[in-house]
Amino acid sequence: MSKFINFSEEEVYRASHTEIKSILEAKGEKASPSGSEWEWDANHSVKFRNHVFYDHSTGDKGTAIDFLCLFFDISFQDAVCTLINKDYDGVEFVRSEPKPKEKPVFKLPAKSRTMHRIYAYLMRERCIDQDVISFFVHNRSLYESANTHNAVFVGYDSAGNARASSQRGTLTVGPPFRRDVSGSEKEYFFNYVGSSERVYVFEAPIDICHSLTFTKKKDGNSIIT
Repeated sequence: MSKFINFSEEEVYRASHTEIKSILEAKGEKASPSGSEWEWDANHSVKFRNHVFYDHSTGDKGTAIDFLCLFFDISFQDAVCTLINKDYDGVEFVRSEPKPKEKPVFKLPAKSRTMHRIYAYLMRERCIDQDVISFFVHNRSLYESANTHNAVFVGYDSAGNARASSQRGTLTVGPPFRRDVSGSEKEYFFNYVGSSERVYVFEAPIDICHSLTFTKKKDGNSIIT
């Protein structure tokens, strides 16, 4: 019985992402190309790609660890111990590393020449005070998109650079349109900094505008300065 070893997450990850082709080569086995995959010469029903396999005859599937356990009859502990090494009998293992995702380039939607649609939607449909809308329009945190006429809410960093944005459709028929602009950094989303020592968290930009509208009506004057 194998001695229990409390492997780290990094060790299990490294072991499980060992390319199966390199495991077979280290054990003196052969594999042949099969379309976009590889086929184990000793068992033609077993196909694999990088660190994952599928046995078409049994339906068994899994990672490199599962492959060793299933086909070479060893325990999970022994499989991980084998695969976290750099090599096996001098033959180096190859790791299957995921390709890093490219971060989308953040670009604000083009601006419309007018703000008629967002003023009409926010005031009539959402009952937001005109002064609140104008405040965000004047500090460049809100505008109307050119082609879709969506309300575009913008968030800036401390240097005044736009870093995040979300859009809200202004059509009153059909399902509501809500979408973050691709590449937005969530820590910079639309916000309002007031004089209160409290921090209020809202689900959406329009909720911030609702709160400011309510406060203005309750106090009898504008809190927007």
